[in-house]
Amino acid sequence: MFLARVFHHSKLLFLVMVTFIIAQLFVVYNHGMVFSPFYNYWMYASKFTKSDSLPVSLIYSNGSLLKGSDYSQQDWDKIHLTYNYIGAPDSNRRLYSEIKRLTRNAGHELGPKPFFMPEVLRGRDTLYALWKLHASLVSGKKIDSVVTVVYQWDGNKLIPR
Repeated sequence: MFLARVFHHSKLLFLVMVTFIIAQLFVVYNHGMVFSPFYNYWMYASKFTKSDSLPVSLIYSNGSLLKGSDYSQQDWDKIHLTYNYIGAPDSNRRLYSEIKRLTRNAGHELGPKPFFMPEVLRGRDTLYALWKLHASLVSGKKIDSVVTVVYQWDGNKLIPR
């Protein structure tokens, strides 16, 4: 047996290995299967609260609905994630922080001001127009409109409200 060979080789190494095995068994028993006793999925995650409704943004181009299956995951995220950003009250700050994060990862640094657009361009309507332009470039189609439908959970399935 491997542990017997380790015990005869080094009692300290055997003790460390047994300690890690016991710790892992304890963590697995208490929290389910994890990678190691030091990294657990629940360490970095908050509890998700159950919502009875789910808003879904439907994006239309030339009267037809855009389908996520027609785009790569990255392009679909570029369309939907940026739309969710402009819908937030602090949309300008969120967009700037995302751009700042991406440029920092690329080795560049932006200035300390918490906006990336001039004062004239701020505002939800202007951001929506810029988003439509961006989404049209990413999708390759002219974006007509976005309709947000709220689905309600009835216990078995989601139904539109």
